[in-house]
Amino acid sequence: MWGRIRALFESRPERLQVAKFLLQNELSVKGDKIYVNNVEVPTLKVARSVGVDRQTVNETIRAMSVDVEIKMIFSKLESAGPSLHAVAKEMRLGVVEIIADDPNKIGILANASRILADHGISI
Repeated sequence: MWGRIRALFESRPERLQVAKFLLQNELSVKGDKIYVNNVEVPTLKVARSVGVDRQTVNETIRAMSVDVEIKMIFSKLESAGPSLHAVAKEMRLGVVEIIADDPNKIGILANASRILADHGISI
């Protein structure tokens, strides 16, 4: 799918930057508006974060609406939830970060869970 998104914006790299920003930040596009879950995010704020003008963000949204599959994907994006990594210490929480040498390898989470269980750590 990323190849298809890249192809849609290959002649406009600034629009590709906007699309990448939306994906990385789990921002959805519904109609001509941008959302994080159900909260509308002003296009000007997105533009400033990406380093483009508001018109570029709006043009990116319009271009996405032409491709049915890309439109569907961006309309269904949702935040995966908060990351407490940065505040875990203050909240007296533990954080486990799993970095895989090969993210395509099968059983990464299963093996990580087994190792934690072997050390008596509950998840």
